[in-house]
Amino acid sequence: MMSKIHPAAALTAAIPMPRKVFRDTAFTESAALQNLQDCEFINCHFGSITLQQANWSGLKFERCRFQSVNFAGCELNDCHFAQCELVDCHWHAGRCQRCTSQQSVWRQCEFHYHHSKAMTFQGGQWQSIILNTCLSEHWNLIQIPITQLQLLHGSAHDWNICQCEFQNGCWQDIEIQRQVASECRFKHVVLGHRHGPGQTWYQCQWLQCQLNELTLEGGSFHRNQFDACNFAASHFRHTVLVESQFSQCCLAGFYAEAIQGEKLQLSACSLDASRWSHCWLQQSEFHHCVGERSDFSYSDLRAAHLSGLPDNTLLTDARRFGATPAASVENEPALKAIADWHQTCRPGPDHLHTSLAIKGTSKYV
Repeated sequence: MMSKIHPAAALTAAIPMPRKVFRDTAFTESAALQNLQDCEFINCHFGSITLQQANWSGLKFERCRFQSVNFAGCELNDCHFAQCELVDCHWHAGRCQRCTSQQSVWRQCEFHYHHSKAMTFQGGQWQSIILNTCLSEHWNLIQIPITQLQLLHGSAHDWNICQCEFQNGCWQDIEIQRQVASECRFKHVVLGHRHGPGQTWYQCQWLQCQLNELTLEGGSFHRNQFDACNFAASHFRHTVLVESQFSQCCLAGFYAEAIQGEKLQLSACSLDASRWSHCWLQQSEFHHCVGERSDFSYSDLRAAHLSGLPDNTLLTDARRFGATPAASVENEPALKAIADWHQTCRPGPDHLHTSLAIKGTSKYV
């Protein structure tokens, strides 16, 4: 016989439980914060707390302050921060998904060996943020001034960055795939290199970005697309630009030294006083470029399409004719190392492998 349910009980079961709301509350003990679901915090303070494997889901924080909060192996899902301040907070291991930050301030926060996915940060401010050996996927950064950001090792996939300004940061040995950056500015950002091949950007898109006065040693921009970007007075050395495209970019005063730029394409770019010294530019293409005193001396331009270069381009001792075997760089010490790296690694979608473990690092192999 089927049991009968009282109509009032059925109606109660169909009504969702109200969210629990905390206002003007100070939290200093971790026990009350270990497992939270569908709660709202307004004008609350979280201070000097260490959370171990906590689980937060469906939380909303409005005008809250987090001071010296440590998240160790914690999981945050669908958590939202609005007009909050997070200072000296640390995430070690653990995972965040589908979280948002609106008009919030993040200062001196660190993420180590952490995995995050589907994160949106809009407005507010970032200062002295460290991501060390992290895997971050599908991040959205919108209209944020970012000072002293350190991206160290790890991987960043499918980031969308819009109208952000990066100042005095360091991007070191990180592998980036399918990043889309629009109207961003990079000022005094150090693209450092200590271990591995350096920074790697694969199949990224850049639109109206200010990338001037940057120095890059090593690293790779493979199959990147740059539209209306400013590279004035930047210096790239031993960098891979294979199969990348530059359209309507400013390369005035740009200095490329011993880069691997096979099948590079430049269209309607300004090359005024740019220097391309000892570069490997086989099968590259130049269309409708302008500028005075561009210099491609001592570069390998065999099988390249050069009719789109300015008429007064210097091609002193540039190689323009002959066969193009891989062994052609054997007698060029400035190019041999990068050519050997490219031949061995063959950068591409089937050769991007990320090894991320508690003590591991990400490698581009």
